[in-house]
Amino acid sequence: AVPASAPQELQQVSAAAVEFQLKAVSRALTALTGGRVKQLQLITSSSRHRERLAKHLRQQAAKEGKFKQAALDCDARREETQRKLMACAPQLAAILKRTRALKLKMESSLSAALGGREVNIIGEINNVLS
Repeated sequence: AVPASAPQELQQVSAAAVEFQLKAVSRALTALTGGRVKQLQLITSSSRHRERLAKHLRQQAAKEGKFKQAALDCDARREETQRKLMACAPQLAAILKRTRALKLKMESSLSAALGGREVNIIGEINNVLS
């Protein structure tokens, strides 16, 4: 209840309307005292804060440039590695072909030494050849 000593305008306002206005004022107060507003106030009122912020932004910009250059270097190394792999592909194919032939020769030699029994070489060699 509104005291009788309150102005006539306040006596005529309902409790729900006062509650609604209180919530609206609270939201506005929260928005005005939030972190962003405080940061903006610091930027406008403190030259030291502006200098610190500018220094931080310059550092971030330098890091960005550094990371962009590192990404470009990485791309260049990847392309160079790909070129080297492509250059080595014929050699690798020749080595695999020769290894398969040697494996077959070893199996046939062992088979002959064991009186014609079939011999299969197993192990890592098969992983390399597959």
